[in-house]
Amino acid sequence: SMRAVPKGVTKASPRMTRARALSFLCERAPNVAWRVMQPALSSGAFSGVVYPDFREKGEDASHGLATAADADESRATSSGLIVQTIAGGRCAGLDDVRVRALEAVRVDAREVGLLAVSGDAGGGGGLGSIDVLRELAAMRARGEFSRDVKLLAAANPMRGAEDAARMVAKRESGCDGFITQPALLRDAFAEWHESAVKYGALDD
Repeated sequence: SMRAVPKGVTKASPRMTRARALSFLCERAPNVAWRVMQPALSSGAFSGVVYPDFREKGEDASHGLATAADADESRATSSGLIVQTIAGGRCAGLDDVRVRALEAVRVDAREVGLLAVSGDAGGGGGLGSIDVLRELAAMRARGEFSRDVKLLAAANPMRGAEDAARMVAKRESGCDGFITQPALLRDAFAEWHESAVKYGALDD
């Protein structure tokens, strides 16, 4: 049965952008050689590539871009959306968010997205995904990067109505759309989707 909207959560504002597109993205694994992933990423089977947020130094990872060693080639062979993850838990503060966002939007791609997540603790700034989203939305509003850059957030259909309620706050903070893992539990997904539509986090 449908649960009521949790206390303190209101239906999403009608001023938010409306989107109905469904895309399938592939995540670039930083511990897998580019030659292994390249056929899949450039096959056209996916709508775009998500670059995770890793700070480890190594052959396939760097501070700002998860796959520095092959990032240029990856983007050159991809005609879809290029998404760079920015984890609040890995940022020292909002200045760090701004620096990393500006690095990410410089990529040579037709479509660019920024995925705001909380991530693991470690940056010391105590930032969550909503903090990151608000700062990215403010940067876009100020013209620091193109309005065509998509601001994305993570959603977890397996958490049902609880996650759907949090999605409203993300939409109000500037989120244009959501990225989820594959939904494996049918009943949980149905509850999540029904709740998300009811709250206004997703279009019906």
